Amino acid sequence: MLRARPPCHTKFQQQVNVNSVDLGGVKRVSSVTTARQVVLGTRATIATIVVTLLAMIAFPGGGPARELYFIDVHSQIDRQTHPDTVTALLEQGGVRETILSSTGKASQDAVLSLAQRNPTKIIPAVRTKDYNRQAVEGQVRSRKYGAMAEVLVYHVAKAMSNGRQMREVDLEPDDPSVLFALDLAIRSHWPFIIHIEFAAAPAAQRTALMNKLEALMTKYPDEPFALIHMGQLDASEIGRLITAHPNVYFIASTSNPITAHRGGQPWTNMFAGRRLAPEWKTLLVDHPDRFLLGFDNVVANNWGPQYLDQIALWRGALVDLPDDAADAFTHGNAERLWHLPR
Repeated sequence: MLRARPPCHTKFQQQVNVNSVDLGGVKRVSSVTTARQVVLGTRATIATIVVTLLAMIAFPGGGPARELYFIDVHSQIDRQTHPDTVTALLEQGGVRETILSSTGKASQDAVLSLAQRNPTKIIPAVRTKDYNRQAVEGQVRSRKYGAMAEVLVYHVAKAMSNGRQMREVDLEPDDPSVLFALDLAIRSHWPFIIHIEFAAAPAAQRTALMNKLEALMTKYPDEPFALIHMGQLDASEIGRLITAHPNVYFIASTSNPITAHRGGQPWTNMFAGRRLAPEWKTLLVDHPDRFLLGFDNVVANNWGPQYLDQIALWRGALVDLPDDAADAFTHGNAERLWHLPR
């Protein structure tokens, strides 16, 4: 069921404290933690100011500033992420909605509860990671969800910034578990978000992964396939896929200099300094309907100043794009593919 959406009014609210811990109603922090909070709070405040100013500046051509809102098509919360932090940061950054699932030991109930309290901000996504078929199908049948989170196909083991170890996943695009999730996505009319780290794969395996992915996209031409993290591909590879497959899309998560170092992996970086690199700008202008904005926050410390820093970076870079390309990338394609009200 489509949800009614109120008019978009970006509000920059007071920064919430994302690092203090409430134990039995008593807030307890060490002097080191207190100092760290001051630093993080200052960074978050500065980032909020930058985001606000960028939202107010005129676009090329001298016209008045437009309100460019964002939709994050894939993020996650772990057990340490406070739900109020998520909604406060969405308001501060001008992110109208996020497609959200849980990760690690967090429960999907936390996502559903947050969505119930914030139905115009949070789109709950079916979790596939660490869940068996029965659990995945049960979520879909509950009709409480508006999307499906990423399906891991090739994912190398890595350490997150909070020390959490992410496990290795080594499947084929036509693995029965992948096809099971794909069938559910097709029947639910949701894009299929697929996670393949092509640059991290050995050369022979990379070729095999690509061949099977392309065969899958050819077999299901009406289903949108969205490669999260740009598939760790370069601009020429993505240009080739766009030409060959009208149903392929790319999510620009972990694809900027702020997060390109995450986990020590060879993520795609679409930037040259604080501007889009020429080859990426060309692709976004020539194929504005193929790219989606996502942040893929995973652990609690992703939901903080770094998140606002990324938003400010994207806002500054997108002034170089035509209005229609910027709109499509930041929200229009998401609204079209996930059938969201505008």
